[in-house]
Amino acid sequence: MPAMKCAAVALILSTSAVAAQTSCLSAPYDADPEGPKAELARLAGDLAPALVEFPSIAEAFEATAPDLCMAAQLDGAEGFYDPDANRIVLRRGNPDALNLAVLLHELRHVEQAARGFCPSTDLAMKENARASWAAEADASTVTLIIAWALREKGRPEAWDALLSWPPQSDITARFGQVMQRTGDVEAAAAGAFDQWYASAERREAYYIASCSEYLDRLEDAAVPPGYDSLPDDFFARLCVLPGGAPFDCAEPDLPRR
Repeated sequence: MPAMKCAAVALILSTSAVAAQTSCLSAPYDADPEGPKAELARLAGDLAPALVEFPSIAEAFEATAPDLCMAAQLDGAEGFYDPDANRIVLRRGNPDALNLAVLLHELRHVEQAARGFCPSTDLAMKENARASWAAEADASTVTLIIAWALREKGRPEAWDALLSWPPQSDITARFGQVMQRTGDVEAAAAGAFDQWYASAERREAYYIASCSEYLDRLEDAAVPPGYDSLPDDFFARLCVLPGGAPFDCAEPDLPRR
C-alpha cells in the first residue's frame, strides 16, 4: 500500500503524546552505565540475543537505527515508533521487562514500515483503521513469538510481563495455550492474531486512534480523504514470520460500524 507517514500507533496512542522531558540514545547505543541513559543502553544490549533467530527484525533495526527514547508521560501510551523522527519512545518508569516487550513490538512496526506497510490517506478512513488493526495484531503476534523464544532459553521476563499486562494478557495466554498444546509456532501465531480482535474495547481504542491520526494527516497535507480499499492480498503480505514463512491470518467477521 502507498507509504505516507507510518504512524505505527502501538500500545497506544499517538506521537503527539510525547512529553517535553524525553531523553534519547542514538546508535550504536552506548552510554555511561551510571548515567541517565543507562536504561536505554541496557535495553539495546538485550536486543542482540533476543533477535538472533529473527533476521528480518534484526535487519530492519540495523538498517533503520532508530533513536531509543524514554519519556515520563505518553498520555496513555506505553511506547510508539515515530518514523518521521526515526525514534522509538518508551515510557520511563516501566519495569525493564515490560519495556523490552514494548520495544520488540515497536521493532516489528519498524520492520512493517520497511516493507511498506504504512497508514495512507489514499485509503478510506475505515480501511485505514482496518490496516492499523491488522498491523497491531501482527506486531503483538510477532512480539509473542520472540518473547516465547526467549522464555524457552531461560529468559521469561518479557513473556511474563506480557502475560500479566491486561492489554495483552489474553493474546499472550492464547499464544501460550496453542504452543503448549501443539508446539506449532504458525498455529500459535494465527491464534494470537485472531485473539487481538476479540476485545471490542481494544478494537475501539485503536479505531479512534487511527482515525485521529488519519484526520491529522489529511489536515497536515491539505488533501481530501481517500476512497481506496485494502488490496486483496494485504493480509497475506503482512503476516510473514521474521524468518520469512507466512502464517495464516485473516480479519474475523466483525460488527458493522
